[in-house]
Amino acid sequence: MVMMIAEGDVASAVPRRVSGVPWTATEVFGEAWQNNDSATLVIDDEMSISAFGGCNRFRGQMQASARGLAFPDNMAGTMMACPDAVEAVERRFLAALMQVSDYVRYGSGLVMMDADGRAVIALPPLALMSVLDRFDGPFVEPLFAGH
Repeated sequence: MVMMIAEGDVASAVPRRVSGVPWTATEVFGEAWQNNDSATLVIDDEMSISAFGGCNRFRGQMQASARGLAFPDNMAGTMMACPDAVEAVERRFLAALMQVSDYVRYGSGLVMMDADGRAVIALPPLALMSVLDRFDGPFVEPLFAGH
């Protein structure tokens, strides 16, 4: 089934919510995710967050900030023994979360930005990534490479 959408209705065709959607990181600080286990993020309606960084799981409560939103400085998390390379990627993901102060919806995806408006994390919905993973080829290119 193909759905035709009038040009003025495009913004309303894609849900603008960020809560209740499982997101998966495809890019952190302008670089493609470098681990076979993708980082994931879920924000509920009460702004509680749960995240997976590639090895460990984290929970916390988002807070309002001057620009819009902020991740907590300290989150509860597991302390699994991770390979050094996986741990480095996870630390990079957590560092990016700490810099988030705003977001923008990009198509069906979510881009989290720092206080200067720079993209720090690109997150398509997890359901989209599950569909794309069934195909061969590079369907998800870094959104902000070189920026």
